[in-house]
Amino acid sequence: MKNICFQMNRKAWLTLIMVLCLAFPALAQKITVNGTVYEPEGEPAIGASVTVQGIPGFGVQTDIDGKYKIEVAPDAVLVFSYVGFETQNIPVDGRTTIDVNLSTNSELLNEVIVVGY
Repeated sequence: MKNICFQMNRKAWLTLIMVLCLAFPALAQKITVNGTVYEPEGEPAIGASVTVQGIPGFGVQTDIDGKYKIEVAPDAVLVFSYVGFETQNIPVDGRTTIDVNLSTNSELLNEVIVVGY
């Protein structure tokens, strides 16, 4: 009789553990953030990188209209970067739309080398 109670208790514990394991992903909810990245002149930044701070290799690029869409945690920080422009770190803070205006990186402009043939 003691062995049967142990098995029933064991099944109950395993069921509880499985339910808890399935519930944890629900706690890590993600939201879809979209927006447009602009150059200083107001033109869309084609191919700008939008990544998540602290998660290497996870990100997207803007399309031909400078638009992006990425799924992140509500408390994530997005990193916007584009060649020749300052990198910007912007907290999501639960927002679903974030438009970004890039600013020119004057230090990088001094390092440009033009070679003509």
